Amino acid sequence: MKVLIFYIGSLIATIILYSCSPKNLGKLTSSSKDSIWGAFEAKNANGIWMEYLELRNDSSFTMRAGTDAYHTYSFGSWTYRSDTVVLNSIFDKANVPVKVYDSTDSAHSDTLIIGWVKDLNGDVLKDATVFINGDTTKGCMPVFNECRFTKRQVKTIKFAFSDYSSNWLTLDPKANYLLPILQTNISLDRFVFLKNSKFLFQGTKLVQLSENTKENRKWDSVKDNNAL
Repeated sequence: MKVLIFYIGSLIATIILYSCSPKNLGKLTSSSKDSIWGAFEAKNANGIWMEYLELRNDSSFTMRAGTDAYHTYSFGSWTYRSDTVVLNSIFDKANVPVKVYDSTDSAHSDTLIIGWVKDLNGDVLKDATVFINGDTTKGCMPVFNECRFTKRQVKTIKFAFSDYSSNWLTLDPKANYLLPILQTNISLDRFVFLKNSKFLFQGTKLVQLSENTKENRKWDSVKDNNAL
């Protein structure tokens, strides 16, 4: 009887200890690509600035932050290793995808002209600067009709914007008019670039790990989509 009582007591103690101990949200279990693995929010003391992070089972994430007047956002992929979530935006800040398409301008057959930089929506990036042949000390801006070169003079090209850029692209233009297209239809003026941004699980909370802040913020788990 004593042995049975001791066994039952140990079992109850184990259950209580397990139920009171901090838990992670666990590994991915849902078969649905679109289901949410975890949703979290953080806000400042007065509740004016809010941030919302949604982790989905297809390893994609969406992050929104801001106030009623101004919003920022980011999305990309996330990984989970050793109780740590790592976020990376869809592209790197220094490697925004730009494709250059050939066209023909018969009026300037001996000149290579770089046209306005546009995104997939057809919107012009008015502050776009173009560098050529590995030299970033000098640039030209297509919106001011400055990007004209002798044909076959340009071997590599790089596009820089307000706070981001493409990588160097090797060119072999067959025509004399280049059409650079930023390969996204999102507005980059409010996009937040994240690279290896880390969050540590603490029970039902995420703690944002940052080397630049003295206090790491805690993100509370939320059940519904409190999107901004």
